[in-house]
Amino acid sequence: MSDKNSLNHTKKVFHWKGKRVTEKKYEKNLKQVALAKNLKEKHGKFMSPNPTVNVDEININTEEKSDDDYGRRIVHLKTLGKNMFCSHCDFLLSLADLVSEKRIGLASILYLKCRKCDKITGASTDIQHRVSNGNSHYDSNTQLIIGSMNSGVGNTHINKVLTAMDIPQVNWKSFKTHESEVIKGVECMAQEKCLDAAKEERRLTIENFDKLKI
Repeated sequence: MSDKNSLNHTKKVFHWKGKRVTEKKYEKNLKQVALAKNLKEKHGKFMSPNPTVNVDEININTEEKSDDDYGRRIVHLKTLGKNMFCSHCDFLLSLADLVSEKRIGLASILYLKCRKCDKITGASTDIQHRVSNGNSHYDSNTQLIIGSMNSGVGNTHINKVLTAMDIPQVNWKSFKTHESEVIKGVECMAQEKCLDAAKEERRLTIENFDKLKI
């Protein structure tokens, strides 16, 4: 009997965030904290794999990047491939020779130094299209707006996803500019459909005029 009581007194009790938990739950939470630390080291900004786990020692808002850490980009492969030639001597360019970058929403113009002539060429990462006011917009930005409208999310939600993927954010002004383009396009399509419907109704009315009189 005394041996049994002794075993009960030596049984381990596990606590997590002030609450008593099972050993299995405790071990699981420890693994999740270790995973969170590993994600932080590998990917920088991240969401905790378990929202209930509080990783106090990790600050996701103070991540600093070195000058040579360019993150990720969304590119149209065929377009970028065609633009990876020097505009001065037609020599093949390399992303390793990136001098600077101009970002336009999700699209970029990469300024690359030619290894043959040492001159700079701007290589666009995406296709452009003309809009109603005569300006050119990049396809990826327009498609981003279409996707956000179909999903029911806005600029803030989009930027949270982009940040998690280490892709530069789309600023509010650029988002609204492309949003206006898409809205105008939708309105034009709606007007065309209404006009087509009116024409069809008129045609059917004329064709069935005699029947309607009866």
